[in-house]
Amino acid sequence: MLAPNILTPGLQLYKFTLIEKIGSGNFGNVWKAKDNVLDCEIALKILINTNENIINQLHEARVGNRLDHKNLIKIHYADIIEHENLKLICIAMNYIPGGACTTLKCPGNFIAIDTAINLIKNATMGLEHLHHLNFFHNDIKPGNIMVGANGEGILSDYGICSYSPNNVPVCPSSNYLPHCAPEILSQNTISVKTDIYQLGLTLFRMTNNLGLITNKFSQNQTKFREDSQKGKIITDDDYQPFIPPVLKRIIKRAVHHDPNQRYGSALDVRRDLEKIRLNGSWIIDASGNYIGNDDKFNYSFQISKDTHGLYAFNPQKISKRTGHRQNHQKFAQKGLTQKELKKATSEYMLSIVDA
Repeated sequence: MLAPNILTPGLQLYKFTLIEKIGSGNFGNVWKAKDNVLDCEIALKILINTNENIINQLHEARVGNRLDHKNLIKIHYADIIEHENLKLICIAMNYIPGGACTTLKCPGNFIAIDTAINLIKNATMGLEHLHHLNFFHNDIKPGNIMVGANGEGILSDYGICSYSPNNVPVCPSSNYLPHCAPEILSQNTISVKTDIYQLGLTLFRMTNNLGLITNKFSQNQTKFREDSQKGKIITDDDYQPFIPPVLKRIIKRAVHHDPNQRYGSALDVRRDLEKIRLNGSWIIDASGNYIGNDDKFNYSFQISKDTHGLYAFNPQKISKRTGHRQNHQKFAQKGLTQKELKKATSEYMLSIVDA
């Protein structure tokens, strides 16, 4: 991490002018910058050259420079630049104005299901290319899936990517602990299957709750590791009520604690995702209410409780063309227990999502 105030907007580093900081972490900082020679905007990752082997710190640049795929961030340039008696490693790559997919989250801390699936399908194509070149990404997470100019998903960050000449499992240089597959914890190896595991966790987080997995990890790391080994990181109650069974099956297979039970390749994941047909989606608005949407209507529902402790479920729909609001009587129910209410709510929401 760079010391405060070393980098500021307008600072000139070699041929780059810093514009604004767009990311930070233990790795250093990422800035939106201008390449004054090429007269274009780029993303510039800046790290302090520590006592670590310089080759290790340039690893990401060497990997990213070899990649040429529309769903992978391309790295164009890397060098060591001196500034205020520090040697800074500067890595120039494509600037993606849309930023990470997490910027698309609704107030409920998830991304609309149709948008999330499309981003994951795109990023998976990039992952297929990485695997074809015998690289394991090892850091697939929502923050590393960028949103391109046309809404496409672009996989980024090769800082802990590993190369395997024969595509066999290898020891990683480092790990993002909340997304560690069980075999990383037990054997310290990564492979195509660990990338698939991380892809499944990322898909779950994007469509259900971006913070749930990291919160579980932070609350009790020992229990988290135990749950990982048992395949209990994600429970059935963790899913949003509108997630269709087909998507649950894909996620559960991708994150299976036994690598042999997971998908065999990223292509297999993408093929199953491409079979999903959606009619609509749901988000949670700023007031904490679920709001549904399809081509013709917006949807909502109200829940009330009577004096006997039973519930009424009252859905409504609003025409996008006329603005006319009407009760969705087909799905309205009264006298429901809490268990029945949960089922009625899920069935209604799924009826909007499923084609």
